[in-house]
Amino acid sequence: MKKAFLFLLMTGAILAGCGTTNHEEEAEEVNGNGEETTNQVHAVLEEQSPLVYQYSVTNESEENIKLEFTSSQRYDYEITNDAGEQIFLYSSVTSFAQVMGEETIDSGEKLQYLIDLREHDIDPGDYRLGAWLTPSSGKKYKAEHSFTVPGEE
Repeated sequence: MKKAFLFLLMTGAILAGCGTTNHEEEAEEVNGNGEETTNQVHAVLEEQSPLVYQYSVTNESEENIKLEFTSSQRYDYEITNDAGEQIFLYSSVTSFAQVMGEETIDSGEKLQYLIDLREHDIDPGDYRLGAWLTPSSGKKYKAEHSFTVPGEE
């Protein structure tokens, strides 16, 4: 028990110093008048606790953004090692209902998804987490975050 707590404490301290890459993308959307508008959209991966992240996509424009999906999947994520090799892809181990769906990000609102990496058996080392939305077309709003899994001492 003490060893697990010490491991989590050390992991938290190490991860606190890791960098985050947030992306702002211009999303083009056709509004109700058939005119194209440009929207400021921010995708962010924030660490909630060691190996637990929140992926958020925030609409900071004055227009609503409608996203259409071909399944119940709304986002995906991958873990890559320091050599850039993909070691895990969420959608490769998860099943999704094959139903059409949509999400709307209203002006000033955000979509949020929790990503828990604690359930994965990740060897000690440096990694990068990337997350993105999975609409049938348009922008994916990818965000990335570097993290380290410490070795045992």
